[in-house]
Amino acid sequence: LINLLSEELNVVYIGSLAGNHSRMFTKNFTLENNSDSAENIIDEQIKSFISMLDNPRITVEDHKQSNTEIAININGRKVKAVHGDLLPKNGDKITKLISSDNIEYDVLVFGHYHNANIAERNHDKLEIGTGSLYGTDGFSKMLGHETIASQTIIVFEGSRVLPIRIPLD
Repeated sequence: LINLLSEELNVVYIGSLAGNHSRMFTKNFTLENNSDSAENIIDEQIKSFISMLDNPRITVEDHKQSNTEIAININGRKVKAVHGDLLPKNGDKITKLISSDNIEYDVLVFGHYHNANIAERNHDKLEIGTGSLYGTDGFSKMLGHETIASQTIIVFEGSRVLPIRIPLD
């Protein structure tokens, strides 16, 4: 997909974040102590693949502060990506991060809730909830979070931010 996108766009791979289902071995897995996270392996494989492609339209920007958060500046927009489990379920999520980090983010990208959603907040701030590659299972159905599998691509065109939800059904 990354290579295909590069035929039309400049692609920046910023990595993936560990989630509450990312553990591979340890029962005592927490998001703060996730050395056995599958994302560590996935990131290294993708970076290796990108390196082998030697495609000038694909770059890697590794801005992980930890396996749980990424902060990056893209086309002048401050972007924060987090797993999402520590964000409030309802209401304004980006203001919480702005307050706790003391950084004026323009875009917040998060997962955890398994359904895609986009919310605009004050002063052109965007909250982009990504979908789940898995979709609905028995547990999410029990919680009333039924959704189809999807993924999100975010295009930064100048100062514009264009989230695109891709259904995988």
